[in-house]
Formats: sequence, C-alpha cells, structure tokens
Amino acid sequence: MFEFHYPDGRVEYETPKLQGAAGQFRVSTLVGQIGQTDYERWRVALIKLLAGSAWQHRPEAVSLRAFFGTISPPTIAEYRSGKRERTFTCLSVYEFRRKTSVGENHIL
Repeated sequence: MFEFHYPDGRVEYETPKLQGAAGQFRVSTLVGQIGQTDYERWRVALIKLLAGSAWQHRPEAVSLRAFFGTISPPTIAEYRSGKRERTFTCLSVYEFRRKTSVGENHIL
C-alpha cells in the first residue's frame, strides 16, 4: 500500500497497479523477493522500484510511504459466519521524499 502526501496536506492511498496476468506475476514475484530477503538495502531498492512506478502517476506528491505486509483471508469458520474482510498485517514502513533538481525527479 502506498500513502502519497501533497504540499497542501492532502493524503491519498493506492495499491500497486496490476495489468493482466503477466503484470500480476511480475508484481507478485517482486513482492516475494522483498519478503524473502534479509538484506535491508536490497529490500529498500526493490520497494523503491514499486514506489517509483506509482509516483510517476502522481507528480505533485512530495512524499510517499510504502507499507509492506501480509494479507490474510478469513478462516473458513469466520467466512461461514459472515466475515469477508481480509486482514492486513504491517511488517514494515518505508518513507521516501521527492527531491527535485533541474528537470529531474529523484526518490530519496
């Protein structure tokens, strides 16, 4: 989940965009790599890839928080009793700021 912050104080949320089966496979593979690595610098680099892609569609946002975690469906017993919501468990949060220099955007 991405949380975009704007200069006027506005906050918007977005999940990574998936286009077709190939896009879903690529994102799920990338997210799997993020979850399996113990090397924090590699994890941050992979999350920056996802964040950079999402940020292209929101050029006026000045910062972004990336929430990384797991989503659990309800148990069979919970589903039978009417619970349909999935539960998000946050494992880590990464914050990035946009630094603009002459004609370029960088994620810090």
